[in-house]
Amino acid sequence: MVSQETVEICQPLLVSESRRIDLVDSRIKDRIDGEQLETVVAFVRMRKKAWLGHQSRKS
Repeated sequence: MVSQETVEICQPLLVSESRRIDLVDSRIKDRIDGEQLETVVAFVRMRKKAWLGHQSRKS
């Protein structure tokens, strides 16, 4: 489950394409291609929207 803290920490990285590689562990950076990274970013954005939608329904 994605926590609010995780979403807040990742937000600056999701905004800037040039910093997305910072999301990848340095031990595996050379094995991750751009398409895979974009897939991960898209998933995190989707979870963020779902989490925010869930939070707004709670209030």
